[in-house]
Amino acid sequence: MIIVLESVVTAIDDQTLITYAMYENGHMDINSGIHLENCSKHWYSCLSEDDKMLVEHLLDVKNYKNKNNLS
Repeated sequence: MIIVLESVVTAIDDQTLITYAMYENGHMDINSGIHLENCSKHWYSCLSEDDKMLVEHLLDVKNYKNKNNLS
């Protein structure tokens, strides 16, 4: 599922954790994909509190799945 992080004008695929910049028209720039773990410190610092909680949750789920060999 694609989730929009309004505070950083970014869409994120919750399965792959790839983030995509968004255009003003609401479409994603599919050529701009960056894995969530590779986003800049500045990007993270611009997240709203709600978006930050969501990102942390997605990373926690990924780490849990990796630790327990789940896909």
